[in-house]
Amino acid sequence: MIMLHDGENVFNYRVAGVATHNGKVLVHRGPGDDFWAFPGGRGEMGESAADTLRREMLEELQTSVHVGNLLWLVENFFEYNGQHYHELGLYFAFSFPPDSPLLELEESEFCDELGVKLIFRWQPLDALDQITIVPACLLPRLSALENPMEHLVNRENGAGKSQM
Repeated sequence: MIMLHDGENVFNYRVAGVATHNGKVLVHRGPGDDFWAFPGGRGEMGESAADTLRREMLEELQTSVHVGNLLWLVENFFEYNGQHYHELGLYFAFSFPPDSPLLELEESEFCDELGVKLIFRWQPLDALDQITIVPACLLPRLSALENPMEHLVNRENGAGKSQM
């Protein structure tokens, strides 16, 4: 995972997804947290951001997902568990297969690949003010999901040529 520690400072590279269904958005949190976030996780070296989101959803929810357009790039500064974070977050639109039973769950617990419990909830878009979502700067942007950014994955093939 791409995460660097420097004393009490942490740099974190995170990839997350925004899934909406029937007027709700999927959020998750750890059992002890008092805030919710969009589901995702840390990227691995050599892994594209979209592949990170696919892997994280497979590990956490045991399902494949379709990753859409990059919505937001967020440079996020915050404190968590006594550490100062500088997080670079990529947020993609994503969706579940149309027949996925996960679309009908209201709230459920799942464990990630390390056995850490995560609580997932489909939160009504018109009731987002009833919970705390981080980073908060994304809340007003949920109504503009159809205006994606462009995202390019460029891998040098060793001869100085790009593969996209």
